Amino acid sequence: MIVNERLRTKDLQDQIERTNKLGRTVLAMAEVEEGEEGESETSSKTGSSGSGSTLNGNLVSEFAFFSSLSDRVESEGEEIPSADELILKVPGMRSFKTAMQMAAVKRGFRYFCNQESNIENLIFYEQVDLFKREVKHKARRLCYSFISPKSPGCVNINDADRGACMEAVIGSLGHEDIHSATFDRAQTEVMNVMDRDSFPRFRKSPLGRALMYSQVEDTWMKLVEEGLLNEKKAEESRMR
Repeated sequence: MIVNERLRTKDLQDQIERTNKLGRTVLAMAEVEEGEEGESETSSKTGSSGSGSTLNGNLVSEFAFFSSLSDRVESEGEEIPSADELILKVPGMRSFKTAMQMAAVKRGFRYFCNQESNIENLIFYEQVDLFKREVKHKARRLCYSFISPKSPGCVNINDADRGACMEAVIGSLGHEDIHSATFDRAQTEVMNVMDRDSFPRFRKSPLGRALMYSQVEDTWMKLVEEGLLNEKKAEESRMR
């Protein structure tokens, strides 16, 4: 028993290191923005584990939790309905995009992808979302600081250009400008791959069924109490 636990711990550590390495590579490539090189260098010097933690939360505790949960379901599988039955009661699990709105499911799917060694798809999808939010935020900040006629730092440009900027960025907040849409096609393709391939397998896996069952049976808070969502606030704060 002790040997099995040691092997599991070693396996989890290997998975975490693999994910962190990939996460650091993605962030290093995505963080290069004009005027912010110094900030990127500072963040990279705070420790290599920091970037991995930003992407994946507390991987050690999360992976251990999901590994344990998956094992429990496999040993007590008859007590949990099939994936097809559960999907009828949890419609949000029918598609990848809606399922990723559920914090526990998203984290469980991340663990599942890591087990299958195809975590890069999910990391890319998440990073494109983050990129879009950053672009929109910075565009609005520029408009409010320099383009808006009410701004004390208003630049001297003609009314037509000013109006075009204001309309494009502030007048259509729900729309994506050309810069934030750069990766749309690639992100959609990756999302479709996960939606028809790894995500259906995740739903049918012991872990996926357990997460669906937790919602059907009103046991969501038990997952919180067991430490699954202990970093939810930190993740939501980062993704704003």
